[in-house]
Amino acid sequence: MNDADAVTQTTTVPLNKLSVLAFACAVVALAALVFLGLSATAVFAVGCGHLALQQLSTGQQRGHLLARLALVAGYGIGIFALLSAAGLLLWR
Repeated sequence: MNDADAVTQTTTVPLNKLSVLAFACAVVALAALVFLGLSATAVFAVGCGHLALQQLSTGQQRGHLLARLALVAGYGIGIFALLSAAGLLLWR
């Protein structure tokens, strides 16, 4: 049997769907912040990111980077919103 006849079997580790959703929510939250000035949409990125990391810790799936990026973006938007609100209140 030569190499051309050999069938190679590859297994792929599935991608966590919640981490993809968290990353998509983070992208939408960044777009909402830039174009509409809304920061409340970051809550969904943070929530989905935490749930995705919890799921990823228990199983064999990919998506850690997407979930962490969503958390960084979500918390970053939240901190920016708090600092902006504090700046508006303190320096009128």
